[in-house]
Amino acid sequence: MIWKTCGSAAVALSWLSKKKSSEAIKTKRFATSGVRSHLHIIPSKSIYSLHESLRRKLDSSPLRRKKIQKHFAGIAFRQALAIQPDSLAEYNEAEDTGFIHGLLDADFKLYCGVFSVLQLHTWPEAISSDSSLMELSEALVDPNRPAYLDFENLLYFVDQEDPFSDHELFPEHQFWSITWNQKPDLDAAVFLSFLVMSGFSSKTPHLALAFAKTHSIPTILTQQLHITKDLWDAFDRGSMERYDFVGSIPEIIAQWAARQPGAFDFVLGLISEYGAIHFDLSKILLLYVYCHQDCSCEEPCCLKRLLRLGASANGPEGAFVTPLQVAVACWDFNGVETLLKAGAEPNDIGHNGSGWAQSLFM
Repeated sequence: MIWKTCGSAAVALSWLSKKKSSEAIKTKRFATSGVRSHLHIIPSKSIYSLHESLRRKLDSSPLRRKKIQKHFAGIAFRQALAIQPDSLAEYNEAEDTGFIHGLLDADFKLYCGVFSVLQLHTWPEAISSDSSLMELSEALVDPNRPAYLDFENLLYFVDQEDPFSDHELFPEHQFWSITWNQKPDLDAAVFLSFLVMSGFSSKTPHLALAFAKTHSIPTILTQQLHITKDLWDAFDRGSMERYDFVGSIPEIIAQWAARQPGAFDFVLGLISEYGAIHFDLSKILLLYVYCHQDCSCEEPCCLKRLLRLGASANGPEGAFVTPLQVAVACWDFNGVETLLKAGAEPNDIGHNGSGWAQSLFM
């Protein structure tokens, strides 16, 4: 195993990051402290060895885990950011996993490209506690950087078989699946990417929180974005569809709240902190209410929270459908009860209009 040769995870990655990986793979030879060892690594196995060895190192050192995570993250992020534009010119996502394994074996930077994203997903608390790692993280998810398309193509591999799929990074939680239909404001793009990466968890999205502490959040949250993204089908939850989303970050995240409950709750906290007056809370409520059908209405309930912040139970003025109609269509008894108690008009059938475009999630 790698640890018998290199001694530790830190030494292994530090050594590998300084070597020409293609030469290392060709000779299948690792050396440390003057000791030379021949490792007969099958190309598709060398990735597994390094990945699994790191996993064991972290499991065996719980007291030093955060320090080890930071060290690895620093190495992987810098290597991932060194990927050059068009470095994946021969890449084809239709190729089998053996071909993709070969790409990662031949270039340590590409391995780090995949690994860095898994680190963002699984080690956010450690990364967010270090300002230099946060700067690297922001650069990593920047969709405007020259090599981002190559990075995006590479990350298709995260969907493939072990050792990566065990991290359960589901498609709707992959920031690189976002298509930016207009050049986004950098801060808004980074913040949304961090929210997307937070996944199902109802816990604090650490990367987004750390970012919020050093940036102008009211400006970011009111930026108008136009993106396309994969999401579970609104009526058939067994399939995914690609939808357009237009609006501010709170309006977009509201529609994802069933799959990103922690992110939406976090955004509502920011709205409360920085002033609800800057946002159309009634519109956010209308966009969110479909997701409420999965809510037990125990505190914190996002529907009740929106109403307390000042959203109208009848939705925004002039909307062609009301929140109550959506709740009824979803058989959301708790939602119907909450809206009626908050003053929703039971006989309101909405206003004339063309409704939402077919390409939109709603």
